[in-house]
Amino acid sequence: MKKLTTFLGVILLLCSCGDSIESPIINVERLIVNEDPTRNYAVLTADMPSLKVGDKVEIMLYLDGMGAELQTFQLESDEEVATLIDFKQSVVTSEGNLTDAESGRLRFADGVMYTQLNVVAVVTEVDDTNAAKLNFYLSSKAECESAQEMLELKLNQE
Repeated sequence: MKKLTTFLGVILLLCSCGDSIESPIINVERLIVNEDPTRNYAVLTADMPSLKVGDKVEIMLYLDGMGAELQTFQLESDEEVATLIDFKQSVVTSEGNLTDAESGRLRFADGVMYTQLNVVAVVTEVDDTNAAKLNFYLSSKAECESAQEMLELKLNQE
């Protein structure tokens, strides 16, 4: 009985340690197409209209380390979309070449546990797939999995 109690105690301890460190989160707070603030597609991205060359999508992301300091953010986009990241300079570090906003990579300064980023994506071309993807990746300094969020933009050749 003593061994069983010890075994259950160890299992409970391991489970509680695993739950105390949560993965960071990426939350799409606002998704505006062509500067129309009356329609926020963040909740229902399926309702977003098809985009053509020159259309602009503004995305406001809320990044949260869930109690841990943020480490890196990465934006990857298909070649049909040109992107720009707008962020507060105080939240990123300029040491070395760790931050390169033009390539979509940010390294957070020490102590940043949550922040907001604005991403602007402009459709530059439409190919046969009629879709473009924006992938967002976020890691924290906690020993846990990174967060990933994917946003698919429907494109139209007209």
